[in-house]
Amino acid sequence: MFGLFRKNKNKEEQTETARSASTNQTKSKVAITGKLLKMERSDAAALINNLENADFVKSVTYETNYLVATKFDTAKAKKAAKMGIAVISETELFSYIEEGAFPHSEKPEKPKRQWNGDDLAWVKLDSNRFVLLDYVDADGVLTEQRIVQLTQEAVGSTGLEYFGGMVGFSFRTFRKDRIVSISDV
Repeated sequence: MFGLFRKNKNKEEQTETARSASTNQTKSKVAITGKLLKMERSDAAALINNLENADFVKSVTYETNYLVATKFDTAKAKKAAKMGIAVISETELFSYIEEGAFPHSEKPEKPKRQWNGDDLAWVKLDSNRFVLLDYVDADGVLTEQRIVQLTQEAVGSTGLEYFGGMVGFSFRTFRKDRIVSISDV
């Protein structure tokens, strides 16, 4: 009987150690792809946000630590794996929630860019076009169905052609040879 209480005490100590360790590190960013089997995504997001060391995020970026996937062949799961993000199952998610903390997982290293765009002489387009753009970045990661307001174009010193435009409130550049598809919205 005493052994049973000791096992429970050890489990409580391990959970408390995980919690205290989690306060000494930054919060893990956790995204979800696909339909969860046990609960709605919004409920799982609330459980994640209730943990001291985790925040739910909607998208996969270089700031994401974990992606929860019920299917590992989705575009988001493939993108996360290619970026080096820890892709975990729904079972692992609920195990971490039950333990009260996510184990520390390094964020993927953001690729270093040599190019800074200073050599581009931008020319404004006659009309601002809103387009739906599928684009492959320098690392081969595909971003699908991004809405862009094209405002400018340029040719670099290397002869590469670029579009420039607004994605939300940010100006972005897109090499024309990396555009997979483009269509007017």
